[in-house]
Amino acid sequence: MIAQALMDGLIAGTMIGLGAIGITLTYSILRFANFAHGELISWGAYAALGVSGALATLWAPLSTPIGPFSFGWSLPLGLLASMLLTGLLALLVDLLLFGRLRARKSAVIILVMAGFGAALTMRSLLEFLVTSKPAYFTSALQIAMKIAPGVRATPDQLLSLAVSALLVFAVHLLLTRTAIGRAMRAVSENQQLAALAGVDVRRTIQIVWLLGAALAAVLGLTVGATVAVEVPPQAARNAPTAEAERPSAAARRRKSRRFTRPDALPGKLVIWVSFALFLPATDDSGGGFRYRS
Repeated sequence: MIAQALMDGLIAGTMIGLGAIGITLTYSILRFANFAHGELISWGAYAALGVSGALATLWAPLSTPIGPFSFGWSLPLGLLASMLLTGLLALLVDLLLFGRLRARKSAVIILVMAGFGAALTMRSLLEFLVTSKPAYFTSALQIAMKIAPGVRATPDQLLSLAVSALLVFAVHLLLTRTAIGRAMRAVSENQQLAALAGVDVRRTIQIVWLLGAALAAVLGLTVGATVAVEVPPQAARNAPTAEAERPSAAARRRKSRRFTRPDALPGKLVIWVSFALFLPATDDSGGGFRYRS
C-alpha cells in the first residue's frame, strides 16, 4: 500500500510540478501571482483534445494506438499544436491586460486582481465554447501493469511521469546553462539593471509567458489523458436529486444562479478590468503599493 501510494504521489507530483514551474517563472519575473495560470492548463488540454480529434478525423491511422499506450500519433501532434496555441493565448492576455498595466506601473494588487478577473473570463469563455460536459482523450480501458512488488501503473501514467521529469530537467538546464536562462534570472533580480546590461526585457517576458503556457499545456494533456472519473450509470439513476426532494430550496438556488452562472461572469469582469486599467496609479507618497521592476 505504501509503495503504491508513493508511486501515485510521484506521478501526480511530477505533473503538478510542470504547473508550479510555470506560475513560479511568472511570479519571479513579473512579481505578481497569476491566477489565470490554471485556466491556461484547461485551455491547453482542450486545445490538444480538439487538434487531436481533428487530425484523427482527417486521417484515421493517426488514431491507432502506439504500442501499449491508449493513444495514437494524433495526440503528440495535438500536444505540439496545443503548446503553440496556449503560448499565443498567454501572449494575447499579456498584450491586452498585463502589459498595459505594467506600462502604467500599476500596483501589485491591481495586477493580482486583473489576473483573477482574467481567470474567470477565460474559464467562462471556455465553458461557453465547449460546455461543461465531460470530454475524454480516449475511451480505452488500460490495465495497470506490475512494475515492482506492490506497485502498479498504466503505460500512460509511466509515460506522463517520464515526460514530466524530462521537462523539469530541461527547464533546469535552460535556466542554468543558456543565455535566455541567464537573461531570465537577471530580469528577475532587477529589470532596470538587466536592461542597462543589454538584456531585452520585453523579449524575455514574452519567452517567460510562452514557456509557462507550454508547460501548462503539457500538464493539461497529461492530467486529461491519465485521469478520467465517471459516475456509474446505476448510481446516477438511484441517486435522488435535491430538486425532487426539496423544490423550495431548488427554486432558491435557481434564483441565485442568475448572479453566479458562467454567462454572467464576463459582464462582471468587464467592470473589474476596466476599473483596473483606468484607475489612476498611486505613488509611494499616497500610501499605495506600486509595482517595482
